[in-house]
Amino acid sequence: MTIANDEQAEYWNSAEQTDRWVRQQEKYDRMLAPCGAMILRAAALSDGNHVLDVGCGCGALTLDAARTVGGGTSTGIDLSAPMLERARQNAARLAVTNAAFEQGE
Repeated sequence: MTIANDEQAEYWNSAEQTDRWVRQQEKYDRMLAPCGAMILRAAALSDGNHVLDVGCGCGALTLDAARTVGGGTSTGIDLSAPMLERARQNAARLAVTNAAFEQGE
């Protein structure tokens, strides 16, 4: 994988930075939920759409989009491997099968 900004990749993959985000993921998800709801309304997604969530973090918006598009797909991309792992765990726990998470720039 090629990363355009190595400093940001290092920052978002360091335990010091990501542990807090992963550990407090549910708190951050609740705090950001109103923003996510506004984004989904503005996007006017419908069944069968394909969504790309850039900078998805632990994946809350990606998962909400996946539930919204039903037969479509929702892909989250982020620099942080630990946050993406949490996103995958959340997708499995919630049985959201049309969401995928990829590490990238």
